Amino acid sequence: MWSFLIDECAIDRTKITIDRKFLYNGYLFHQDAQNKLYNPSMMMYILHKFNVAAGDVKELIDDNLKTDYGRIKQLLNNPDNVKDLEDIIAHTQVPAEVVNRFSIDKIHESKNFLSLLFYLGLVTIGKDKTSGAPLLMIPNYSTKTMYWEYMENIIMERNPEMIFRARTIHDDLQKMAFDGAYKPFFDSFQQNFVSHVSNRDLENFSEKNIKFLLLSIFIQSSFYLPFSELEISTGYSDVYLQRRNYLYPKIQSDWIWELKYVKDAGNEALIVAKKKEAKEQLQRYKTSNHFKDRNDIRYLAVVFTGKKNYWIEEIEQA
Repeated sequence: MWSFLIDECAIDRTKITIDRKFLYNGYLFHQDAQNKLYNPSMMMYILHKFNVAAGDVKELIDDNLKTDYGRIKQLLNNPDNVKDLEDIIAHTQVPAEVVNRFSIDKIHESKNFLSLLFYLGLVTIGKDKTSGAPLLMIPNYSTKTMYWEYMENIIMERNPEMIFRARTIHDDLQKMAFDGAYKPFFDSFQQNFVSHVSNRDLENFSEKNIKFLLLSIFIQSSFYLPFSELEISTGYSDVYLQRRNYLYPKIQSDWIWELKYVKDAGNEALIVAKKKEAKEQLQRYKTSNHFKDRNDIRYLAVVFTGKKNYWIEEIEQA
């Protein structure tokens, strides 16, 4: 069907620069179903983009297809629902089955939250590869970016002192992309986001929260395609930034970041241990089957401490 649509739209196949399955992988609506169904609106959107933009696709998903955060927000007064949302973003899947029916007065109960995400098209049915137990999982990369936006909204609402300056972010990312200067971006991130974490949120603040914020920032820029928990033969990287060189061929490097957080800025022993851990993980990624032959990746170990400071070190290529 995909090939048929490409031909019907008279699209030059050499202009197709995306991985359709990765970006828009389809949905299962029954646990025993074998064939996934793609969202036709997503397919027509990207075909239209290829037709009018000749492959120069910056926005991977139509804003009109995004599930409005306001619909999700109504369900997040329940702390258990927030935790479920964080779990599925962090792990891309959770053990759960779809609840077939529930009354409207039960809509906010945590046992129904994941099912509502299914009915909103934000998760699909899956199975555990080992046990065959039922799962609900994020179906594709485009949907995953919506979750990152939701988490940004949640964190920003709980921490209203945080400052999102779009122009500053763009300028800092441009310096990193084209000049290789990463320090301005991290300085701004520390000053405008991390330093404004509320004391209430600081109690449970972790690398996960930092990663959510970073990912939500990167999806609003077209310089890189961000990945969270990219599976590598030696582990899972916190953040992998893949340059979109079909848009910006002058960007020279991808990035892999290993992030750590220490709440007590005075705990020097723990800070030293976290620095060592981050650097060791990056060394393993560099020698993994995925990256050992590549010299176009830069590796950063970053440790945030408390609300005011951070340490960063680039792990040089051998």
